[in-house]
Amino acid sequence: IIPILYEELGAFSQGLIYAGLDGKYGYFNESGEEVVPFNYETVFDFNQNKAIVQQGGLYGVINLLGQPLLPCSYESIIPDSANYVVKKGAYFGLISAGGDTLLDFEYSSISSFHSGRAIAVKHGKYQYIDYKGNVAFKQAYEFTPSTLNYSSFNRGFARVKQKGKVGIIDVDGQKVMPAIFMDMGYYDEVLTPITKTGKWGYANAKVELAIPYQYNYAYNFKKGFAVVEDDTSKALINVENELV
Repeated sequence: IIPILYEELGAFSQGLIYAGLDGKYGYFNESGEEVVPFNYETVFDFNQNKAIVQQGGLYGVINLLGQPLLPCSYESIIPDSANYVVKKGAYFGLISAGGDTLLDFEYSSISSFHSGRAIAVKHGKYQYIDYKGNVAFKQAYEFTPSTLNYSSFNRGFARVKQKGKVGIIDVDGQKVMPAIFMDMGYYDEVLTPITKTGKWGYANAKVELAIPYQYNYAYNFKKGFAVVEDDTSKALINVENELV
């Protein structure tokens, strides 16, 4: 269907497969016909009838016919089901799949979306935005280099830092666990890893200490078990803090 002369082949997605030859990429259909010419430096799989491509060092978006939906004029594009987080020059903005600007290019960083929320950073502070570019709730937080990973939402909850302490909020900005901890793992309705003293333990949903501060590090529970560490080794415990 496709002759053996290409340096790289992707996998079929929505009836098209990308191929690379001499540093240029295009797409074939399932009959081996060239549908999108080899005009791009980088291409990605199609998803929801769209694919990100790179031309002249900049990124854009094309449809299944190879027609541009967004011109190749952006330093980076993070796709989402409803829109794109894009970087133009030194700043980030939010653009709809139809090319409408949802959030102006005035942010130093915008994360990908998790649980319907993204982190938008401006002037050393960050807020959470929704898919339409609206501020999800008014509270702003101090930005640090770790924020984009550390404070992204996970299963509807996010870790936030206030006055050097860590707590948990939900997607509406409501406090789930107060910011009283030195550090913590991802929120778990049963047991969440926490530390106040330098040693790690676990708190329940009522913010009660369910497993004492006794470990050098404690990981989140999965299927009823968690890995914990002491000075020399790791172990597996159950929710009763019994060694397994």
